[in-house]
Amino acid sequence: MLSARARKALLISGAVTTAVGGGLIGVMAYGLYQGDLADQAGVEARARDPYDPDELQRIRIDGENANKLAIGAGVAGGLLAATGVALIVTSRVGRARQLALSPATSPRLLGVTLRGRF
Repeated sequence: MLSARARKALLISGAVTTAVGGGLIGVMAYGLYQGDLADQAGVEARARDPYDPDELQRIRIDGENANKLAIGAGVAGGLLAATGVALIVTSRVGRARQLALSPATSPRLLGVTLRGRF
C-alpha cells in the first residue's frame, strides 16, 4: 500500500507528464501543418514557368524537416501521455492492484494494454 505522500507524488508527476505529452502532441500538429504548407508551396513553385530548382530543393527540405518534427513529437507525446495516465492510475488508493496499464509492442504493433480485475 502506498503512503499518502507517495500517492500525491505519483498523481502530480502523472499530471505533469500527461500535460507535457499533450503539449508535444500539439507540436506534432504544428509539424503536420508546416508539412502541408510545404506541399502547397511545392505545387505552386512547380506551376511557375520557369520554376527555380533551388527553391524546390529548399521547399522539399522544409517539408522533410516538418515531417520529422511531427513524427518525433507525436511518438514522444504519445509515450509521455500514456506514461502520465499510468502514473495517475497507479496513484489511486486500492485500485493499483485492480488496474494494470502496460506497454504492448511487436514488430507491427505499438500500444498500451489496460487490464482490470473485479
